[in-house]
Amino acid sequence: MTRTFSFICSTLVTGASSESRQKCWIGDDSLRLSHQAIVEFVSAVTRPGRGVKPLLPRTTAYCEAEELLSQFVILHPNEALVRTALRGAAAYQLSWYDAHMWAYAECYGLAELLSEDFEQGRLYGTCTGAEPVC
Repeated sequence: MTRTFSFICSTLVTGASSESRQKCWIGDDSLRLSHQAIVEFVSAVTRPGRGVKPLLPRTTAYCEAEELLSQFVILHPNEALVRTALRGAAAYQLSWYDAHMWAYAECYGLAELLSEDFEQGRLYGTCTGAEPVC
């Protein structure tokens, strides 16, 4: 998920317009974004590396997170989702965070899970892992 949103971040750095990002990622309004993805995005782009500045200043990252809220339908966690994540972590040997990403797709009835963290074409419950391509 972080790499997916790093693309969004890199378009910010290279100056791609918000409109072009919107056409690329939203298109026909069929994509959904989990609350967790926004949390991970802000964390990833504001974290400095060893001797390297963060990808974005906090204020820019916060503005971008707010823009994501207006561009995507946001999926929120609930008790059933957390229980599904627990089962997914055990059944598919997913990391805790990946299990949550899968649980969002599973609980909200999404057929594809667009993330580089899942094996492309593999079936996880009722969701198929797919590489995000733009």
